[in-house]
Amino acid sequence: MLPLPCAEDYLLVLADGMGGHQGGAEAAQRVIDTALESATTVSIADPGAFLDSICRDAHREISRNRPGAGRRAPGSTCVLLYLHGDEAYWVHVGDSRLSYIRRRSLIRETVDHSMRQLAAVGGGDQRSVLYMCLGGSVTPRPPLDFLSVEEGDLIALSSDGFWEQVATEEVIAHARRHGVQHNTAAELVETARGRGGHGADNISLVLAQRR
Repeated sequence: MLPLPCAEDYLLVLADGMGGHQGGAEAAQRVIDTALESATTVSIADPGAFLDSICRDAHREISRNRPGAGRRAPGSTCVLLYLHGDEAYWVHVGDSRLSYIRRRSLIRETVDHSMRQLAAVGGGDQRSVLYMCLGGSVTPRPPLDFLSVEEGDLIALSSDGFWEQVATEEVIAHARRHGVQHNTAAELVETARGRGGHGADNISLVLAQRR
């Protein structure tokens, strides 16, 4: 969570790198660095343009450092959540997700930019290949979504390594039983890691709740 110049504003960032361990880690770090620079230097008059510019700048930085022939090109998914007072704005690229929970019900969730998601909608069977990512061959045009925030609202940002192992309904049930504490995300990540075993993908989860 990155604090912004306005005391009531925050920027939450989740990035999941692709392209091998080192390349993926570097790509994800470029997303974080770009978001941090924007959070501290940009005046935010238009939330949608602000979030879109982070994606485009991060995409450009990752693309600029593509490896030579024969090596996997790095890339990254991301979810960006901008909290401005009682308003929440978000964009996502790839298959990292944002899940918006209100009064113990899922009221909004992002749709993955993957061939698997397209197949689920249109019928058929496809591998989980992304058709939009940061650092890919096509400049991303992430969709903007927003909601007015109410007391108790819970927002979860997660990588595919998490949501493939722990369903949103389980996150809701955990919050219902135990509340949302400082260690809630860590407990849920451990659950995902235990289910995924040694072959588990990157497991990332960020939680934010309006008190």
